[in-house]
Amino acid sequence: MNNCLCVCVARELKSFRVTRPAVSVSVSQRGLVGTAYGRSVQVWKDLFLKGSENHSTLYLTHQVPADVNVLEFSPYEDCLGIGHALGFSSILVPGWLLLFLFVFSPSDSFLH
Repeated sequence: MNNCLCVCVARELKSFRVTRPAVSVSVSQRGLVGTAYGRSVQVWKDLFLKGSENHSTLYLTHQVPADVNVLEFSPYEDCLGIGHALGFSSILVPGWLLLFLFVFSPSDSFLH
């Protein structure tokens, strides 16, 4: 085994190196790839960018209390659901700037 994980999304095949063979793989709508093995969850980014062959970045690593069975990204959100031997966990995977935080509100006053 060469510890290479191949992911095919929308007829595009990408491969990247992982430390161990993955038990579960999930791809988010924002292009993040989550892999799980044992008690560890890893999230990779920049896998599907043009010209990023073999340049994917390990974005996040998370440890759970028991062996992972399945993981899945929530649609349109930054939440990753992790099913493991002791139940369910979820983590937030930050990545995009929330633009609504910078919208001017008429109720805000700068004259405090």
